[in-house]
Amino acid sequence: MQCGKIVFGSHALRRMFQRAVSIGNARMVIESGEPIADYPEDRPFPNRLLLGFAAGQPLHGVVAVDQADDVCLVVTVYRPSPGEWDTGYKFECRGSNFKDHGHDPAQCGLIVCWIHDWVGCPVEALELRSQLKCLSKG
Repeated sequence: MQCGKIVFGSHALRRMFQRAVSIGNARMVIESGEPIADYPEDRPFPNRLLLGFAAGQPLHGVVAVDQADDVCLVVTVYRPSPGEWDTGYKFECRGSNFKDHGHDPAQCGLIVCWIHDWVGCPVEALELRSQLKCLSKG
């Protein structure tokens, strides 16, 4: 998620400390996590729920997005319940990163990747690079 500045509120810091979530891991979720839900009616700013991974473990981050000032206000970061974060698909730059990141093939129906380089991949994969080539020719 693009943020000019990331600000941690006192509630977020207190809960992160209680949950043993480091600021570095929280930043990772906010900067590179996968958006899984948007709450545009939340006030004073719309919120976004993000899913990221730190040391192979899922983390959710809730961020209030102040677009006018290009600031992401961290509301909270936590470890979700296992059934709560499975999206059925995973995004990877390279398909082989899926196994390197320790994802469970039984928990994934599709790998979306730029380059599908995993010979013998047990999961269906969508290589975006080849899809874009098809679009540019068609």
